[in-house]
Amino acid sequence: MWVIFPIISSFFYGIADHIDNHLVDTVVQKKKAASFGFLRIPSYVLSIVLLLAIFGRAIFMFPLQSAIGIMAAGAINVIGQMLLFGALQAGDTVDIKIFSQASPLISLGLGAMVLGEKINASQSMGLILIIVGALIVALFTDEKRKVPDFRVAGVTLIYSLFSILSDIMLVYFLSDAGTANYVLFGRTFFYFQLGCLIFTSFLVLCIPAWRKAIARGFVHHKKSTLNLTLAFGESLCFGVADAFMKFALISVPVVAMLTSVARASALFVSLFTTFVLAKLFPKVIRVKKMSKQAIARYALAAIFITCGILVMI
Repeated sequence: MWVIFPIISSFFYGIADHIDNHLVDTVVQKKKAASFGFLRIPSYVLSIVLLLAIFGRAIFMFPLQSAIGIMAAGAINVIGQMLLFGALQAGDTVDIKIFSQASPLISLGLGAMVLGEKINASQSMGLILIIVGALIVALFTDEKRKVPDFRVAGVTLIYSLFSILSDIMLVYFLSDAGTANYVLFGRTFFYFQLGCLIFTSFLVLCIPAWRKAIARGFVHHKKSTLNLTLAFGESLCFGVADAFMKFALISVPVVAMLTSVARASALFVSLFTTFVLAKLFPKVIRVKKMSKQAIARYALAAIFITCGILVMI
C-alpha cells in the first residue's frame, strides 16, 4: 500500500518544517534563508554512508545515464528547498499552504507531458476530493489575513514546480518505476542524495555570503549549541521523510496521486505536530485555541481527503 509512505513521510516533514520555521525566523539573516540548506549536508552524508553499508557494491550496478539523471534531480530538489526556506522567512505560512495546493495540478500536467501518465475516472475523482479537502483547510482559516504577498506566492509556486520536476525526472530515469523494489530504492536514493550533496557543496564553495550567514547563526551565536542541535535534528527528520517519499515515488502508478496525498496529509500532520510540539516546547511554538468552526472544518476536510484516498487506491 503505497499510500502509507507519503503519510509517514509527512509526519517527519512536519517536524522538520517546524524546526525550519523557527531557525530561519530567529537565527538566519534576512534574505539569507536559502543558506539554511547548507545544514542539510550531514543528512546527505549519513544517508549515503548508510546506503553503502546496507547495499554494498550493488549500489553501483546502475546505468550511467540513470545515475546522472537522478543526481540532476537531486540538484533540482536542492534549489526547490532553498526557495522554500526563503518563502518561510518572508511570508505568511497560511499563504504558503494555500498556494502549495496547486502542486497536484502541476504534477498532473508534468506527469502527462514528460511521462505520458494518464489517470482513470476513479483516480480523477479521488484527486478532486483530496484537493477540495485540502482547500477547505487552507482557504478558510480563523486568522485575520491581509492581502496575500504575491511575491511569496510566486516563490512558493516555483518551489512546487522545482520539487515536482525533481520527482518527475527521478521517475523518468527509472525503467522499473511502479514496483516496490528495495534494491531499486537503495540505488535511486543513493544517487539522489549524492546529487543533493554535490550541488549543495558546490554552493557552499561558491557563495561566501551564505557561509558567513550560517557561521553567525550556528557557530558564533550565543545559542550556537542549541541551534546546531535543532539543525541536526531537522536534518535527520528530513532525511527519514525524504527516504519514505522516494520509496513511495518508485511504487506509485501516477506521480500526481502521490503529490495530492502528500500535500493533503501534510496539512493535518502539520496541525498535529504543531500542538504536540507546542506542549513540549511552549516557549518556542505557540498555538491559538481552535474554535468549534475550525474543528468542524478540519473534520469535514478529513472526510473529503479520506474518501479521496479510498477512491484513488
